[in-house]
Amino acid sequence: MPADSAPPAPSTAAARPPADAAPEGGSARLRAVAGSWEALLVGLLVVTAIVGQAISSEFLTTDSFTTGSLDFSEVALMALPLLAAAAKRPMTAP
Repeated sequence: MPADSAPPAPSTAAARPPADAAPEGGSARLRAVAGSWEALLVGLLVVTAIVGQAISSEFLTTDSFTTGSLDFSEVALMALPLLAAAAKRPMTAP
């Protein structure tokens, strides 16, 4: 090494963890295993559908969807005036 050259700058790569390293903590490990919360939710939805179908033969049938939508439509009709009232009220900052 020539005497007039500067020594190499210290590397900061050894001091920093890799970008793909998961931070410490239980939720970070869960995210690392599941990939993302969306993937976890999709997995839970699939498990729920499989378990629900195994427990009851009436689960996820056309009749259950029809009954569910009829029940929801009653609630939606009751909530519609509240939505109209909220739309007329001016939104102000606190």
